[in-house]
Amino acid sequence: MPQLLIFLACEKVITSTEGTITAVTILERLDINLPAEAKLPERAAVPMYWSTLTVWHWVPEDEGLVFEQTVQMVTASGEVAMHSGPTDIKVTSEKPRFRVTEINHQVPITDGNLTLKLMIREKDKEWIVKAEYPIEVAVTRGMP
Repeated sequence: MPQLLIFLACEKVITSTEGTITAVTILERLDINLPAEAKLPERAAVPMYWSTLTVWHWVPEDEGLVFEQTVQMVTASGEVAMHSGPTDIKVTSEKPRFRVTEINHQVPITDGNLTLKLMIREKDKEWIVKAEYPIEVAVTRGMP
């Protein structure tokens, strides 16, 4: 299985023309301010552009194997609020590092913190949780 080098959530990932990457504003906490009278439907979300960045590294035992990853956003109650589709991880001895950047457009409004779960599998096998990334969530009502 490829070695995980980086898994994080941030506001934006910038890739330079030389191929280097920059993660802008790493997400540790989300502050969501709502009007006091706001009635929220189940599974409510707020618009917000943010990204996940994953960097994998090739290991010799994986030569010829195909892997894929997915990221789940899980609420404090264990519900999967969002998830990405499976993305192939293509690491080889000629290209030993592989990056996956996923852009997201919203964040669920939830009581309690969120956890991003990075899952990996060899193609068509069972998913394995490889890493977890907690995000503190603070929802306030009645703030201007």
